[in-house]
Amino acid sequence: LSNNVLLKLLEAYLKKPVNLACNSYGKPIIKNAFTASPIKFNTSHSDQIIMYAISTLPVGVDCEIISDKHIKYSSMLPYLTENEGATLMNLAASELYRNFLKIWTKKEAFTKGL
Repeated sequence: LSNNVLLKLLEAYLKKPVNLACNSYGKPIIKNAFTASPIKFNTSHSDQIIMYAISTLPVGVDCEIISDKHIKYSSMLPYLTENEGATLMNLAASELYRNFLKIWTKKEAFTKGL
């Protein structure tokens, strides 16, 4: 479903038919004769949420469902800078996961836009 919606969005934006394929990382790419398309796009999904970004510049998006899930602080550390880890360390367990996801989604979106 999400690729069908993406396809329709890209076709509306470019005003021509689009064929999608996946690159070696599984990221959707435009696979047409006009592959040198002026647009960049990115997608993300989590549970029932789907997010799309279409731009003339490199773009990345990420979304995550925020729940009441609790995870151990130590399991987050490999993904955090020293400053991020210090900031999260002082939070109550109930706020830890939510704030970790705020950091994680920013990093993920930035990386996907490279």
